[in-house]
Amino acid sequence: MNRLNYRTLIFIMVCLFMRQGLATTPVQVAGTPTVTAQVSGNWSEPNTWGGELPGDDARVFIPAGVTVIVDRKIPQAYKSIRIDTGGAVKFATDVDTELKTEYLFSAMNALLEIGSNTGPVLDNVTASLVFAERGGTSSMEDPNRYAPGAVLMGKTTMHGAQKRSWLILADHPVAGATEFRFNSAPTGWRVGDKLVVTGTDPITQTTSTEEFEKDEVVTITNIEGSVITFTPALVRDHKAPAQAPDLDVHVANLTRNIVISSENIQVTSLSGEFRKPRGHMMFMHTLDVDLRYIEANNLGRTDKGTILDDWDFSDLDANQNTGMPVQDGLRNPRGRYSIHFHRGGLDTSVFPAKPIFPFPKAAHVEGSVVNTDPGWAYVNHSARVNFVRNVSYNVVGGAFNTESGNETGSFIENIAIRTVNPTNPIMRAPRPRDSYIDGGPTNSLVDLREHRQDFAWQGDGFWFHSTGVKVEGNVVSGSTGHAYVYWTEGLVEKGLGMARGDIDAHVPESEFPAQHQALKAWQAENPNFVLDIWYLQPRPFKNNTAYNFARGVQTYYTHTEFHRKTDPSETDPNSWMNDLPASYKDQLDMVFDGTVLWNIGRVGFEHNHSTNITIKNSRILGYGARSGYEDYGVNPAPAYVNDEPEVVGIDMDYYHNTHRWTLKDNIIEGFSGQSVGMSLPKNAQVTIDGGVFNNSGTDILINAASEHIQNEDGEGFGVGMLSKSPTRSEVTLQGNITFGNPTNNIVMNAEIIYDEVPQKAFPMIAGAKVDPLYFFAPQQVTLNFGPFSQVTAYFDEQDGDYVPIRSGLSGNICAISEMTECVSNEYADKTNLQLKQAFSRSFLGAITPTDATTHTMVIGGKLGAAGDDTGDDDTGDDDTGDDDTGDDSSTGNDGLDSQPTVDPNAQSSGGSFGIVILGFLSLICIRRRIFVGLLTM
Repeated sequence: MNRLNYRTLIFIMVCLFMRQGLATTPVQVAGTPTVTAQVSGNWSEPNTWGGELPGDDARVFIPAGVTVIVDRKIPQAYKSIRIDTGGAVKFATDVDTELKTEYLFSAMNALLEIGSNTGPVLDNVTASLVFAERGGTSSMEDPNRYAPGAVLMGKTTMHGAQKRSWLILADHPVAGATEFRFNSAPTGWRVGDKLVVTGTDPITQTTSTEEFEKDEVVTITNIEGSVITFTPALVRDHKAPAQAPDLDVHVANLTRNIVISSENIQVTSLSGEFRKPRGHMMFMHTLDVDLRYIEANNLGRTDKGTILDDWDFSDLDANQNTGMPVQDGLRNPRGRYSIHFHRGGLDTSVFPAKPIFPFPKAAHVEGSVVNTDPGWAYVNHSARVNFVRNVSYNVVGGAFNTESGNETGSFIENIAIRTVNPTNPIMRAPRPRDSYIDGGPTNSLVDLREHRQDFAWQGDGFWFHSTGVKVEGNVVSGSTGHAYVYWTEGLVEKGLGMARGDIDAHVPESEFPAQHQALKAWQAENPNFVLDIWYLQPRPFKNNTAYNFARGVQTYYTHTEFHRKTDPSETDPNSWMNDLPASYKDQLDMVFDGTVLWNIGRVGFEHNHSTNITIKNSRILGYGARSGYEDYGVNPAPAYVNDEPEVVGIDMDYYHNTHRWTLKDNIIEGFSGQSVGMSLPKNAQVTIDGGVFNNSGTDILINAASEHIQNEDGEGFGVGMLSKSPTRSEVTLQGNITFGNPTNNIVMNAEIIYDEVPQKAFPMIAGAKVDPLYFFAPQQVTLNFGPFSQVTAYFDEQDGDYVPIRSGLSGNICAISEMTECVSNEYADKTNLQLKQAFSRSFLGAITPTDATTHTMVIGGKLGAAGDDTGDDDTGDDDTGDDDTGDDSSTGNDGLDSQPTVDPNAQSSGGSFGIVILGFLSLICIRRRIFVGLLTM
C-alpha cells in the first residue's frame, strides 16, 4: 500500500509537472478554454456562445472561422481570451465598447481589429481594452510572465479617430495663462482632451529630478480655430530663453478614443514576489500590425527603475549558448512594455540571425500615445517598424527604442515628454563626487547594467542600438538620461548569438549600389565575413530637437576603430572577421544635421569610442545652464589636472575618438563662466568649417594630443578599422567662422599628465596611460579663416624653453593616480629644445618658432609657420581604410609650407583673458570585449 501510494504520488507529480511545464509558450498561458464561441456574432448575444454568455474569470476561445464582435461594454472580466488561427475579434466602431481580460493571445493568421483604415472608431465613441486584475498567474503556470497583457502573433489593426499628436506654440504662455495659440489648427482635438505643455525651466541643480518635470497637464474647455482654452491655469512660464525667443515650445495631446489600459496600475507586486498587475502589448513574430491613434495608458510592468533579473550575461560571449538564468530571478523580466514589436522581421533559422529580406511590409504606429510606463514605451526589437508622430509621456526607462541593433524602419516626428528615472542618474554623479582618483563607476555609466544586457534605463528619449534606422523631426523634452543615444553594439541573445548586420537589409542595393556591391564582392572573397552593427551604413539623423535633458545627443562605438577583426579563417563568433573593404570604410559618416539643443543639464553632443562623425547646421544653446566646475572633491594636482566644466555644448574630448570629425556651420552660443561651447577630440583629424560662436565662457577648446602615435614597442595608437597608420591629431579651423564675444575664442589647453582621463562615471584620472612617451605625440593646429591664412597655432607648452616633464612630488613625471608609474627620468626637467637635442623629439612634435606671435583670439598659444614634426612621426598621416581615396573633410597638411599670414588690421573678436579649461572625459581602457544579448522567448 505504501509502495502504491508512493507510485501514485509520483504519477500525480509528473502529471502536474507536465501540465505546468507545458505553460511555457504564450498560447499555453491562455490555459484550457472554459467557453468557446460557437458561431459568429455579437459578444453580448448568448447564441454566439451556444446559449450562455461567458462569466467572470472564463477562459474564452475564438476558434477558426468564427468572428465575434465586441458590440458594447462587456461587464464581465475574463481570465484569458485566445483567438485561434482563422478566428477574429472585432470591436464595433459606432458605439462605446469595452472588453476586460487578464490575458489576450492571438495566433498567427488570427485577427484583432479595433477599427480599420476604412472604418475607424468614430470620434464620438470610445473603444476600450482593459487588462483586468484576476488574481494573476503562478511562476509554474506562466514562467515567462506573459500575463497580464497581450501577446499578439496574428494581424492587429487599431484605427482611432484621426488627431494631430503635437503642435508648436505661436506664443509662449506664462504663469496664469488659460489659452494656447498655435501655428496651425489642432486637427481632431476635442473639448475634454488632456494636453501636456513641455517644461522649459533651465536645469540648474543636480539632486532632484524636479526640473525635468516642469511640464503641465491641462484639459481643453474650448476650441476656436488655432486657439485652445483650457483648465486649470498654468502655474509656471513655458518660454524659450529671452536670448533665443524663436525656439519652439510644444504641446502634445494625450487623449485618444481607443484606450488600452491596466485595471490595476501598481508597478510593484500585489502579493508575494511575482504578482505584478500591469498589462503590456507584445506583437510577437509578426509585422502585420497597423496602430493609429490609440492610447496605451498605464501599461508595461518591466521596471527600469531597478535592474532586470531574468538573464545574466556576465560572460559577454557572442555564441548562441551565452547567458545564464538569474538565481531567484524573474521578479523583473524584460520585454513587458506598452507597445513592443518582438522579432517580427528576423530570420532565426540561420546563425547569426538576420533581418528577413526581401523586406516584408513594415509595421506602422502613428498618432498614438503611451502615457506612463515604468520601462519602455515604444520598442522595435529585431523588427521593421515605422513610428510616426507618436507621443510618449511619463516613462522611466526609454521612450522610443531599438533593442538589438539589427532593426530597420524609422522614427519620424515623434515627441517624448518627461522620460525621467527618479534617481537622476547622470546629473547626481557624473563622476564620483568625493575623489578625483577613487570610486565609481557611478549611475551615469550608460552600460552599468551590461552584465544583464539592461540598457535605456537612465531616462532616455530615443535609444538606438545601431545607426540603421531613420530619425527625423523628433522632439524630446524632459529627459534625465540622453535625449538621443546611439549605443551601436548589437546584443547577444540567448539562443541567437550576437546581433549582426546584413548587407541586403542594412546596405540595400536600391539605396547604396556602390557600397552594396563592394560588400558583396568582399563577402565572396571572405566567406566568414560578418557585417557588425558598429559599421552599418548610417541612416539620416535630421532636424531633431531636444531641451531640458541631461545629455543631448550621444554616440558610443559608432564606427569605432577598436573592434577590427581580420582573420578570415576564424570560426569563433567572438572573433569572426569583420574587416571591411577600403571603399566602404572611407565613405562611412554619421551625419547629425539640423539638430537643436537647449536647456542643457550636462552636455549637448557627447561622443565616446566614435569616429567619422559630422555635426552640421545645428544650434546648441547654453543660456541659463550651470556655469561652474563639477565638484569632485579636492583636486590632487591643480597645476596639472584640469577641473571639469559642469556644462559643455559639443564634447568630443575623449581619447578614443579618432580619425575624421567635421563640424560645419553650427551655431553655439550662450555658454558662460567655466562652461565650454565646443571641446575638440585629442587624437583625431578635426575640421571646423564655418560656424557662429557667441559665448562668454569658452568658444572652442583645443586639447593637446594624449596618445603617442607609435610607442617604444612600435605599436601605433588607433590603427584599426578605419586606418592602417597610427592616428595623429590634426585640427583645422577654416571657412566663415565668427565670434560674437571678445574673450576665450580659441583656448589651447595642454594637460600634460601621465594619467588616463576616463569616460564619465569613472574618476577624473584613473591609472597610467599605456605609453609613457605620450607627450611626444605630434599635433598640427591650422587656422585658415578670417585674419588667418594657413597659420599654425602652437601651444605655449611647445615653447623652446618650456619644461614638459618635471620631477619631484610637485611635478608630473609620475601618474598622479598611480604614483609607481613614472616617465623615465631621462626625459625629466628638460626644455623642449633640450629634448629635441637629446632625443630628436619635443612636446607635440614641434617647437614654437622664435618669431611666433600672439593674437587676441587665441589663448594659451602662439601663431607661426608650420614646423616639422620631430621624432618618430614617420609613419605617415592617418589613412582611411587601405588606400588614399581622398577626403574633403580631412585636415591634411595642404598649404602648410606656404608663408602664413595674419592680418593685423582684421577685426578681432578675441580677448587676452585666458583660462585653462578642462582635461576631459575618456575611458580607462579599451572596452574589455564586445557586449551581449537579450531575452529569447
